[in-house]
Amino acid sequence: MDRSMGEKSMRAALVATPGGHLVQLDLLAQTLPGIEERAVLWISHGTDQAKDILAGRDVHFVPFVNARDGVAVLKTATNLRRIFAQEEITQVYSTGAAVGLAACLASRSLGLRTTYIESLARTSGPSVTGKVLRRVPGVATWTQYPRNIGKGWEYHLSALGAFQRVTDQDLRQELRVFVTVGTVRTWSFDRLIERVRAILPASVEVVWQVGSWAGPLEQLPGRAYHFMTDAEVQREMAEASVVITHSGVGSGIRALQAGKLPIMVPRRQAFGEHVDDHQLGIAMELEERGLAIRREADQLVWADVEAAAATRVVSGR
Repeated sequence: MDRSMGEKSMRAALVATPGGHLVQLDLLAQTLPGIEERAVLWISHGTDQAKDILAGRDVHFVPFVNARDGVAVLKTATNLRRIFAQEEITQVYSTGAAVGLAACLASRSLGLRTTYIESLARTSGPSVTGKVLRRVPGVATWTQYPRNIGKGWEYHLSALGAFQRVTDQDLRQELRVFVTVGTVRTWSFDRLIERVRAILPASVEVVWQVGSWAGPLEQLPGRAYHFMTDAEVQREMAEASVVITHSGVGSGIRALQAGKLPIMVPRRQAFGEHVDDHQLGIAMELEERGLAIRREADQLVWADVEAAAATRVVSGR
C-alpha cells in the first residue's frame, strides 16, 4: 500500500526542469488535485529563470541533469529520495524532463503517489522520459491531449484548457511589438530576427529578446537584449500590443497569460535551430485551438501583426 494513501496531511513535491516544463507545471498547479500552496515543495535547477519563477516559494534546487544521462538521473534520484523523506512528501507531480524522471523514480522507491504529466511539446506521443515512466509500476502517466489517451496514458487536464480568444475592437493605432526567441542558448534563431527586421515599419516601437543572435544589439531598432528574466518577459508581454515568439511552450503560455494572441514561428531542425521539429507541433496545436497565428519565418508579414493586435486572449483561471 502506498504511504500516501489514507494520510490526512498531504505535502506535494512539484518537479520540473526550467523553461516550458516549469512554466507548464506552475500553471497546472492551480488545478492539480491535492495541491495546497502552503504544502508544496518545488524542485528544479537553479537557473535565473527558475529562481525568478519560484521566488518566495519553498524550493530546493538540484544540479542540472542532462538528457539521457543515466548516471546523473540515478544520482539525482538518490538525492531526491533523501529530500522527499526529510520533507515528509506524500505525492509527487512532474512535467519532466530528466529531473522529472529522477523524481518519479525516487518517489516510487518510497511508495509515494506519483504522477507524470507529459509536456505540451509532445503533441503526438510521449517523450523518452514518458516512455520510461509508463513502464514504472505505480506511476500515473497523464497526457495533455485527449487524442493521446491509451496504452496507459490518461487525460485529466491541459495547461491550455482555460484560454480562449476574443476579438478586440479597440485596435491600437500605435503598435508595440515584443519579439522573443526564448532562453535557448545552444541554437540561435537568426531567420526570425531578420524577418521581423524586414517587415517592421520604422515607426513601430519594438523590444527584442534575441538569445544567441551574433549581431550587434545596436543594429536592431528599439531596445534589444540577449536574455531577459521571466519577470521582464512577462512585463514586456503585458505592455506589448503583439508578441512574436519562437514556438516554445513557455513563451507561448506566457503570451496567453498576458492576454496576447502570439504569432508563433517554429524553429526548424533543417536550419540548425533546434534538435528536432517539435516546435512545429506546438504551433500547430495552438493554431488549431485558435490560440496562435502560426507562420514559418519566411512567411511572416505585417498583416499577421495587425491581425494579432486585433485579437486578445482571456483565461478562466
